[in-house]
Amino acid sequence: MRRFVFILVGLMAGFCGYAQGSFAKKVMKYSLKDGLSFGIINSITQDNKGFMWFATDDGLNRFDGTNFKVFKFEPGDPYGLPSNYVQIIFKDHQGNIWISSRRGIYQFDTNIERFTKFNPPANQSAYLNNVNSIFENQKNSCGFRVVIQVFLPITERAGCSRVIVSKCCLVYPDI
Repeated sequence: MRRFVFILVGLMAGFCGYAQGSFAKKVMKYSLKDGLSFGIINSITQDNKGFMWFATDDGLNRFDGTNFKVFKFEPGDPYGLPSNYVQIIFKDHQGNIWISSRRGIYQFDTNIERFTKFNPPANQSAYLNNVNSIFENQKNSCGFRVVIQVFLPITERAGCSRVIVSKCCLVYPDI
């Protein structure tokens, strides 16, 4: 009986090992020498054409699987990247690419490679220079999450000179 159990366990282990198969996937590493504009990536998304997009502190990078195309700020270009710092990149349900920078929210048209500034209602425009995330709700409306930090002076007896109070603000544009 022991011999039967031993053979059965051996066969099951062999079949499980065969069913797993070998992993032929390869992880590739890309850096500045490969064309990436900056060594730290703030955000990543993939568009409907299969391109990978990387938001960095030194431009927006599009990767086609072989080469990087870098979009950077160019003074005087009204449809260019607003600044080299790109914090968040997001693809909505229609395939539109949205980015946040310290100069606001922009939509990128991948067909003609143009950035268009999102103009929110006047009472919300100041919030959109420091967006922490871009998302879509169940109604397919884009939203922007902003965390506002306020420094409040307090007495030295508490052990610190100021306290940071964070407040979250969600902005849903009417677009």
